[in-house]
Amino acid sequence: MQIEAVSNTIPVAMDAAFKFNQLGMRCITSEISEKNSAFALTLTPQDVLLLISNSGNSRRLNKNAQTERDNGVQVILNTCDSNSQLGQL
Repeated sequence: MQIEAVSNTIPVAMDAAFKFNQLGMRCITSEISEKNSAFALTLTPQDVLLLISNSGNSRRLNKNAQTERDNGVQVILNTCDSNSQLGQL
């Protein structure tokens, strides 16, 4: 599993990755969004991409979500606005 977030939700993603790893699930994240984007390109259909976005309007997360869906990766979104760009995707 890869967890991605931008801006003020990065600490939430880092905490989630730590907790998933403590539960025995392989999980990765980074506070560097370029690193997350590069790693996301290596995901396979057996992987999961978890996106965390308060607004649901991050261009970077939206681009990564679309790319990963096209690659057959399951994308899970946690946002406050289901009508946002990411929510609609």
